[in-house]
Amino acid sequence: MVFQVLDETSLSLVPVDQLAELVVECFNAPPWNEQWTLETGREVILSFLKKRVDVVLLRDEAGQVLSLGIGLPLADYSSASELHLAGAHPDSYYIPALATRRATRQKGACSRCFQALLDAGLARGFKTVCTRTRIDNEAAIRVFRKFQLQQIGHMLASTGGVESERVIYARSLLS
Repeated sequence: MVFQVLDETSLSLVPVDQLAELVVECFNAPPWNEQWTLETGREVILSFLKKRVDVVLLRDEAGQVLSLGIGLPLADYSSASELHLAGAHPDSYYIPALATRRATRQKGACSRCFQALLDAGLARGFKTVCTRTRIDNEAAIRVFRKFQLQQIGHMLASTGGVESERVIYARSLLS
């Protein structure tokens, strides 16, 4: 497998169409149950690429993206104020997206992407990292706990027209 960490200087290398397929595969399934098309997935990826993001990709030997992670300054995230109100530190490095193809799950791909994002946040000078997920997303919560993130808050959010509880996790990057 090939591992890549891309920042704003190398985002032209991001395979937008592959990432759109991946986010549609992941976020149209439980627990998210979005109703995204490939075009919606593409718009989501492109909206992140307009910001100061780090993109972490794990690819197979043929170049197919197996896992994706996105990190950025929380201040650049569209729902930053909601996360602040729920307990996230305003100067945090935020991880809004982790996605792994079904066939690659339970093989460490998501953990590799998450660790690379923690490293990217630290390299940018951030002292804390935060993320959020649905309260019933057990797979994501296992990854957060594996990396010693602690639940610091919760909030309600709407996904696909359905309101659900989200949990916010955070930790220091300096420890």
